[in-house]
Amino acid sequence: MTGSDDTQETELTAPAGPTLAQDPSENQGRIGYGRLSGKYTPLALAIILIIAMIAIGIYNQRGGDAPKADIKVGSMAPDFSQTSFSGETITLSEQQGKVVVLNFWWSGCAPCEKESPMLQAKAASDPDGLVVIGIDRKIDGDYPARQFAEKYGITYPLIADDGPGGADIRGPIETAYGSGQYYPMTIFISPDGKIASYHIGELSEDDLNKQIEKARNYQG
Repeated sequence: MTGSDDTQETELTAPAGPTLAQDPSENQGRIGYGRLSGKYTPLALAIILIIAMIAIGIYNQRGGDAPKADIKVGSMAPDFSQTSFSGETITLSEQQGKVVVLNFWWSGCAPCEKESPMLQAKAASDPDGLVVIGIDRKIDGDYPARQFAEKYGITYPLIADDGPGGADIRGPIETAYGSGQYYPMTIFISPDGKIASYHIGELSEDDLNKQIEKARNYQG
């Protein structure tokens, strides 16, 4: 894995199912939500759940099977243009002149829940010099993702990484940046559009402040 010396790995979450309830009226999410209950009996669903829990436990122990981050620190940040949850178009290249914090998250990620209020407070504290953009995991459901945003009062832009061009279960933005399937993962982009650093795992307030200042003064 490439990155700056202060890249850290803390309290990671492996891919799993959503934890927030799905809207009963929603027939499907972005990818295949709401389809199991009609196909299987309660006993079959229980067996599937047990097998899934065992598989997740094995996955977490092995760890090395997860795609590794290959984020190119010092390179220009890949541009993207995507519609946010609120309906506005967010284009990364239009944010030059500001520090950009790209936070990769999803609704079933406990560390994402913990750091969301801090990211919201930071985004609101410096709207002219800093922009936080939340990148929602490709296979997250639309309803739980929006419930997450409402629960934590998130007003900074949130976009679903579900546009065309994604590889496997990673969306096109994750793929372009070379990020592995670890959540949360945060990438810090300098005012001139370069990747200054990244952080794997939950951010502390001190981590966040240090990485923002590093990006603000980045000369790479």
